[in-house]
Amino acid sequence: MRDRIGMIALDMVFQGFLSGNAFAPEDRVIHSDEERGEADAREGERLNSLYRTIEDALPDLFGPPGENPAWALPIVEPGSVASRADTRMTT
Repeated sequence: MRDRIGMIALDMVFQGFLSGNAFAPEDRVIHSDEERGEADAREGERLNSLYRTIEDALPDLFGPPGENPAWALPIVEPGSVASRADTRMTT
């Protein structure tokens, strides 16, 4: 999985280089706007692929569909003010 993530990231950076968006016009390796646009689109596709690959590899990081991940929920210690407030509101 690590190698797949690395290859997607490498290709994404390479497509960004080909698109030339970070370079002055005279420093671009491709001068055709059409070809640069295609490279830019491929860069975006690789970013989406990278996100999906990482999301699939780390489901606990992103949480179940439609819910916040566990690490994003507040930690309520037993006996804390928040714990008592929550109990009062639900009883």
